[in-house]
Amino acid sequence: MYKKYINSFYLFVLALSIGAVFCAGALSAPVIFTASNYTIIDIDRFNSGLIMSEIFRRLNYLLNFNAFLILLFEGWNYLTFKRDKIILISSFITVCCTLLFTLYYTPFILESLLLGANKILTPQFEGMHKGSEIAFKLLFISLAVLFVKKVINYDKN
Repeated sequence: MYKKYINSFYLFVLALSIGAVFCAGALSAPVIFTASNYTIIDIDRFNSGLIMSEIFRRLNYLLNFNAFLILLFEGWNYLTFKRDKIILISSFITVCCTLLFTLYYTPFILESLLLGANKILTPQFEGMHKGSEIAFKLLFISLAVLFVKKVINYDKN
């Protein structure tokens, strides 16, 4: 009886994470980095980065919780022989991209921003930022694939 509630909660968290990743990456970031086009206040790239980094810092709590649930839920399914190759691959990619983004890229970017505007003008920062964007896009895609496959398999669980 509780199985459907657990599965529904898991799907809810996956969907919530997909929506949060989409909103942060596709909706918030473009507006925040061009905020001076919409306001009378001139917001430079550095200050826009400060605002965006706070959004991502908060989003990381949800993403890490999501990664924990995926490890728990899909690990249990794997151990009980409910295996699906697409789910395993997308789960692995999702967890890897989440941990890469939350534990590697975000701390580096936050630390660079704390050091000031000169630190974000370096090639190292640009490379790390580009890497974080790629990880974030892969995270979105793998989360979407995982969610769709879990919905398709919903009655099997």
